[in-house]
Amino acid sequence: MKITVASIGILQEFLNSRGIEVEIKEPAKIGDLIDLLAGRWGDEFYRKIIQEGELNPYVIILLNGLAIKMKQGLDTELNDGDRVVFTTMFTGG
Repeated sequence: MKITVASIGILQEFLNSRGIEVEIKEPAKIGDLIDLLAGRWGDEFYRKIIQEGELNPYVIILLNGLAIKMKQGLDTELNDGDRVVFTTMFTGG
C-alpha cells in the first residue's frame, strides 16, 4: 500500500511538508512505518522519534490529521492512501 509521509519541523533533514510517498506491505502499523523509514535514514531518524521503546513525548504523529495518541499509538493501523505527518509540540509565551 502507499502512504504519504511528511514533516513539519522535526525531520526537515529527511522530509518536507509536501512529503514523500512510500510503499509498505499490508497489514502495517505506525510502528512498522517508523521501522521502514529508519531503514532508509538510519539511527538518527529513529532516535528522534523513539526513546526507550516509546514515542518521544515531544513528537506528535498525525494520521490523516488526528494524533495517533488519540488512537492506538504506535499500534495504529495504516490504510492505503493515508497521510502521516511528523511534528513536534510548539510552545510560546
